[in-house]
Amino acid sequence: MATVADQSAEHRETVVVRGFSAQDLRRCVNRDCRASMGETGWQIVGETIVPRMVSLGGRVRLWEGRFEVARS
Repeated sequence: MATVADQSAEHRETVVVRGFSAQDLRRCVNRDCRASMGETGWQIVGETIVPRMVSLGGRVRLWEGRFEVARS
């Protein structure tokens, strides 16, 4: 469920994922990056996780994470 939003000459990409918890987002990014870039040669250098959907009672139902991934 990850999409590449930005690429630069520095071999950095922004991966955007949505899920039900911050842990799910991190697992999804790790899994997708391993599948597309291999086991080594990349690392997460930044992340921003924010709520995207909140119920009327104030409980977060959906999170969005933007992860900056650097290739070496």
